[in-house]
Amino acid sequence: MNEDFFKIISKFGHVDTRLDAAGELASLVRAEEILCFLFDPAQNTFIPVPGFSQTPVDSQEWQQLLQYVWKKPIFSTKIILPGKNESDVVTIGSGDGCVLVLVNYEDHDGILKQLQTIFVLIAALIKTEASNLELQNKMKTMMQSSPGSAQLSLDLDDVKAKL
Repeated sequence: MNEDFFKIISKFGHVDTRLDAAGELASLVRAEEILCFLFDPAQNTFIPVPGFSQTPVDSQEWQQLLQYVWKKPIFSTKIILPGKNESDVVTIGSGDGCVLVLVNYEDHDGILKQLQTIFVLIAALIKTEASNLELQNKMKTMMQSSPGSAQLSLDLDDVKAKL
């Protein structure tokens, strides 16, 4: 692992820098592209993680792949990307509904194992963000549905500030 690897990984910590980080990481590890998906139980499907390209992967083949690999630490296969030909992909599953996909990647210098180790932390951050966003949306709905409850609004704002 080198210093560039850690600098790039640190950029995954913020939604606004994730897409750039994915591009930089792809260059560093010599992959064509890096994608990341999170299982959304409300939609019962995998969706792109905030900060990554938001092109939905609706094809049944992709959803089946993501469903199959999310609990697998590392998995390699071929799949057709939207608008492209068949590509080799390597997936890293976090075991909690988050999957990192490396497109046309060939392992070198053992970096895949290092990426697998650090992805557990990235996935935990992503899951926490998703839970926080869901909670904020629920609080907003509650506040809008009972506008006369000033105290409830204040209490919810207090909870939100602590998140």
